[in-house]
Amino acid sequence: MLGLMVLMVALQIGFQLTIKPQQPFSLEQQAAMKALLLVLLLISTPALAQRDARLVIDLFQPGIDIAYSFAGVDLQLFGAIRAGRKPLPENPDIVVVVRGPSAPVIIREKQQVAGVWLNTKSARFETAPGYYGVASTRPIREMMSEQTAAIFGLGLSYVHLSPSETARSPEELRQFEQGLIALQQRNRLFIEAPGNVRTVDNVLFSATLHLPARVPEGDYRGEVYLFDRGDLLAYASTPVTVRKIGFERWVFGIAHEHPLTYGLTAVALALSLGWLAAVAFRR
Repeated sequence: MLGLMVLMVALQIGFQLTIKPQQPFSLEQQAAMKALLLVLLLISTPALAQRDARLVIDLFQPGIDIAYSFAGVDLQLFGAIRAGRKPLPENPDIVVVVRGPSAPVIIREKQQVAGVWLNTKSARFETAPGYYGVASTRPIREMMSEQTAAIFGLGLSYVHLSPSETARSPEELRQFEQGLIALQQRNRLFIEAPGNVRTVDNVLFSATLHLPARVPEGDYRGEVYLFDRGDLLAYASTPVTVRKIGFERWVFGIAHEHPLTYGLTAVALALSLGWLAAVAFRR
């Protein structure tokens, strides 16, 4: 029965990917695919199936409001490890990831042509997260293999970006990926903090990731992975909501829902202020 359920979920996800090949995966689709992968791992690895450890997680602030005075916030995630039939490892490896809303991003490369800087090359990434923060008890490369890190998208070197450029060579795509990651790191929207997950008695844990003032609005997801010598023992996730409030929310809604009205109003307001300034200085 369990195998049939897994097959049905796999067929459903495959059907969605087939009929919508050009659309980026939403957070819900990514979570569904990860859940399917975790189920397959549990079925295919008997040793993992016997370790029924559980993660219980929560957030100090599950909803973040962005007002005019918003200057960033520390997102604090905490939780506990519930042991199963087998004892937990003495020093568990824990990875905490906070992923922001994904959206298509185009990265362009500038080159100097006849003394003028021009955009000569570009690459499009379909599922670039607006925010990506990862914290861990120790460096991820010391916890697991590169293959495991790539499967779950753990670490800046393995963040899932889904490049859509088929004409670019792997070396060129890697250069554009590194450029995007470096840009987001400068904006403090991509963060990797090894050693930033603190544990107490190998049962309780907590992690803090900073969300800067320019963090994008949308639905986020906090994820926690528990590893032992490179093997996944448990996984848990919780939603995080980042929303504009007050006057900023009203302006944001008008700009996106009624762009023509917003543009005409902005132009009229600028002309009115300019005319009032000219009258005031004339006197």
